Amino acid sequence: MRELKFKGWDTLFNTIVVPEKIGLDESRNLYCYCAQMSKVRYIPRDNTQVQLLMYLGIQDLNGIDVCEGDIIDFGENCYGAIHYKDAEWKYTFYSQGEKASNDLSLSDWIEKGVLTKPVVGNIYSHQYLLQ
Repeated sequence: MRELKFKGWDTLFNTIVVPEKIGLDESRNLYCYCAQMSKVRYIPRDNTQVQLLMYLGIQDLNGIDVCEGDIIDFGENCYGAIHYKDAEWKYTFYSQGEKASNDLSLSDWIEKGVLTKPVVGNIYSHQYLLQ
């Protein structure tokens, strides 16, 4: 069984956060506790304040945990933005700043549980890579 881990994009502070704990309070409101911010952040039902990004259960060739929303580098100004769709991890392919293909299978780039391309950022902090 793979380890369940998350990171999150905090839209209020425009930063990636790594929650140590995610849970429900007595009123069944979803929250995450982030020690780096020394506080509990509540996640609204519309999930606009903290975008949770799930760990895929693999690392890239440099040992970095791969998460939903990460950007992978294919070289020559070509990138892929990872997302989850139809019960599968996929990516959208960008070439020279233009979206070239949608919903390509990420499994083509995974060998022995390792992503064979490097993660170079995420869709929130590094949008310029996709433009």
